[in-house]
Amino acid sequence: MEPVRKDSMEVGRTKAAAWGLPFILGLLTSLLGIFCLIAAYAAGVAAVMVAGVLLIVGGCFEIGFGFGHRREGLLLPVLSGILSIVVGFLVLRRPAVGISAAALVIACYFFASGLFRGITAVADRFANWGWDFAYGVSAVILGVIILASWPQSSAWMVGTLVGIELLFRGGALMGDSTRLRALMRHREPTALT
Repeated sequence: MEPVRKDSMEVGRTKAAAWGLPFILGLLTSLLGIFCLIAAYAAGVAAVMVAGVLLIVGGCFEIGFGFGHRREGLLLPVLSGILSIVVGFLVLRRPAVGISAAALVIACYFFASGLFRGITAVADRFANWGWDFAYGVSAVILGVIILASWPQSSAWMVGTLVGIELLFRGGALMGDSTRLRALMRHREPTALT
């Protein structure tokens, strides 16, 4: 019986890390998604707060860019940066208003996107066009439901959508990592020299 070589143990660890770490990340992301679904309002507030911070940081970068590239035009990036910072601070100060605004934008997006998808699916009749049509109809219905119950729907809708997105993203990460593991197992081992 040959002793296990240190090289093969390191290759095994590398392979385990290649699929194991994304799997763990996917599991944690899915668990966070479940938490967001359970505590939808808190998740919505957190998402809006993160958006507010990102607006402030992005605004600072825009102002810096504007001053750094004066020759190309200073006014537009600086004004845009100031607007981003002001909106970011307003969102951080009044997150409930930010959630209402986000819910309204998302509802309008669902309605417009669904309408566009449904019309193009019927007009083009490409392969499997029925799926796109069904998606379009469901997106329009969801947009109408959110718009009809706005602003009351704002409290749960943003957090619920964040939770659903995290849940599906985590599931996709876990699925991809298990497929990678299966590919690694079926691939013939390479000779170590």
